[in-house]
Amino acid sequence: RASSKTGYLTTKVLSRHNLKVVGGTQVTKILIRKDNNSRTKRAVGVEFGTSGAGPKYHVRAKKEVVLW
Repeated sequence: RASSKTGYLTTKVLSRHNLKVVGGTQVTKILIRKDNNSRTKRAVGVEFGTSGAGPKYHVRAKKEVVLW
């Protein structure tokens, strides 16, 4: 068994210019999109923040949303 962190975040992956890993945050909502032509729902991004009263940020993903 492996965690998402050890399975995905190798040194090579962390050096990519199109990846940002943010620690000390908490996901408050998974952004879901329902396809019009089917009943399929897909995670397309997340809302996250650093504290309950602080600002919330939305980020979208083209391929995968990975949480750990």
